[in-house]
Amino acid sequence: MPRTRPPSPARRGRPDERGVVIARYPEWDRVDAIERADWTTVREVAASLGDAGSIDQALEQASVLRGRVARLVRSVRLGRTVRLKRQQDGHDLDLDAMLDAGIALRSGETPDLRVFRSAKALHRDLSALLLIDTSESTRDRLASGATVLDVERLAVALLAEAMEELGDTFGLLAFSSDGRDDVRMTSIKRFSEAYDRDCRARLAGLSAGLSTRLGTALRHAGGVLGKASTSRKLLIVLTDGEPSDIDVPDPFDLIEDARRAAIGLHAQGIDAYGVVLGRAGVEAATRIFGRRNTMLVHRVEDLPARLSELQIAPLLQSDPTRISTGIEEALAAGDPDLADSFVALANAHHLALDESQVQRVTEALAAEKAPASVAKRFATGLVTGQADDVASLSGTVA
Repeated sequence: MPRTRPPSPARRGRPDERGVVIARYPEWDRVDAIERADWTTVREVAASLGDAGSIDQALEQASVLRGRVARLVRSVRLGRTVRLKRQQDGHDLDLDAMLDAGIALRSGETPDLRVFRSAKALHRDLSALLLIDTSESTRDRLASGATVLDVERLAVALLAEAMEELGDTFGLLAFSSDGRDDVRMTSIKRFSEAYDRDCRARLAGLSAGLSTRLGTALRHAGGVLGKASTSRKLLIVLTDGEPSDIDVPDPFDLIEDARRAAIGLHAQGIDAYGVVLGRAGVEAATRIFGRRNTMLVHRVEDLPARLSELQIAPLLQSDPTRISTGIEEALAAGDPDLADSFVALANAHHLALDESQVQRVTEALAAEKAPASVAKRFATGLVTGQADDVASLSGTVA
């Protein structure tokens, strides 16, 4: 029978030449079936500053995708409903307030007439943390000439811009490792910071290298998110392969440790999703995060749009019908791209949609791409200044 030890708290350490030791975490030993306390060390490495202008330029070049991501994130509302007592009006009576008012009347005092209860929805009650794998494999180049890390940067920048505009609480954290005593964390944006030019410079300064000790990174991310006061907490892990490190010859050891770390996140009330670039790491990610919480991105170029879809994934847990509603609203607004994003989100989470609804989305997409429709949107864009409409003819004119 497996033996386990209670998890030990992270403890702050002292700085050395490799960075500031900020925490130590346990790690699961698959062979001996025990959890080894304080087995890994997390070091905070100061971010290198790159050219923030390169992020701005990349966003401008991706104007169509930029608009799609922004619309998708805006299209849903994540939050909770709270009950408000002692209101001037409402859907029912507040018994405590009624009793106080009765006592005041009997005492000859003027009663407080706020004797109703009402409900108010607190929208966007979400804290999101993006955990970015910057291991050596993200140095690989695509057919376009960009590296995997370049595309990761663009995806993160698009989603960060949309969340900042909405006032969401979010953080950006990059990680890599060089053995159990050197798991490196680089903070790009803390929850308390605005997503400003300094953050974009840190994002631009990320470089690829070293390995991927994912379990430790998950535990540390859980500690960061655990301090958030929002009702929903979302962790999105962006990676292109399975966990590995120089001092662990069998990758299954780190896969199992990461799986247990993910289970721990769930116990903390944190929704953790793995976004896998390419098929190389999908089997490991599925074991770690579960089938429903793993998103395979077949083409790295599709990452920005898919990443934004995950940002609204927690809504599915409380209201799965929101997907169908979102599709109908997008079609009614003449936005088939947004409707198609909802279809992709449903497919990623294995949610069944009405075939006729999916067919209407397909037909709307085809109609939008027709030459007459493209020309009309382009002309509209010139008048209204809408970037998506002006960009609709991008690539169609030599």
